[in-house]
Amino acid sequence: DYPGLPVPVFLALLGGPGFTEYRVKRELLLRGAGRGYEGDLGSSLTGFQLDSKNTNLKLAWVSFNASYPVDTSKAAALSWYQRWEWMQKRFAPNASAIHVSDLYVFMATQEELSQSAPLTIVLSLVAALLVLMLALRNWRLALIGWLNITAVLVTVMGVISLADWRLGELECIFFIGTVGLAGDHTANLLYGYSQAKGKSVRKVRVRYTLAKMAIS
Repeated sequence: DYPGLPVPVFLALLGGPGFTEYRVKRELLLRGAGRGYEGDLGSSLTGFQLDSKNTNLKLAWVSFNASYPVDTSKAAALSWYQRWEWMQKRFAPNASAIHVSDLYVFMATQEELSQSAPLTIVLSLVAALLVLMLALRNWRLALIGWLNITAVLVTVMGVISLADWRLGELECIFFIGTVGLAGDHTANLLYGYSQAKGKSVRKVRVRYTLAKMAIS
């Protein structure tokens, strides 16, 4: 196997005028051939940085074209991450390298949302129950309203799951927003029901509530 150039020789060539001239000529030839995009991508996606004396390599980066989807499940994204991690440890164990991808951003977002979304939803439901109890001053009506809000939320979560939507920022906003929207309408109906004084028959109170509050 070819061991490569000695480090001092390699760094001297890398930071020398010969390699710089080669890069300039290559970019001019690519642009002359109508392939300037290759020069732009080459300079941004691949490169290196030496110290002021050109004796040490401070940073180097290289990019690859990959054929995996960015918007995928967390399990699939984790599988791709583990495969790249294995390849790095297998072929460059001493390189102190890191690998990055837009896929990892999505994977990390999925991980954070899967941990924070349930807690946020539970806190929203608890807050909704407290607001209903304070507004209605009737724990029975507040509990009925809270169960209604929970049922609406479970229905929305079930529909999103059946539609095979991925858990993302918008879906989490939908879940939290569902609690607020369902709570608003539920509170209106229960307030109308509680204000239907003098009407002891439940059916009559329900009709009064639907006539006065449902249209709002």
